[in-house]
Amino acid sequence: MIRAIRKVLPDLSFEIGQHPNAAEVGPHRNRDPLDISLAKRELDWAPKIYLEEGIARLAAWLKQHKAELRL
Repeated sequence: MIRAIRKVLPDLSFEIGQHPNAAEVGPHRNRDPLDISLAKRELDWAPKIYLEEGIARLAAWLKQHKAELRL
């Protein structure tokens, strides 16, 4: 995730940390890296775009709607 964000938004300064209540919020998140194979098997779902493109689209949308979102 960090590599993808840096690739798309190289000038962005950010930090990804642990949720303050990580133990209560999502103990399942500490097990394995993200894997979409279950979605493929059970739902026949596959992503239509790569992570970098999704981040780029989100960043463009946020810039376009910045005033509305009060960012």
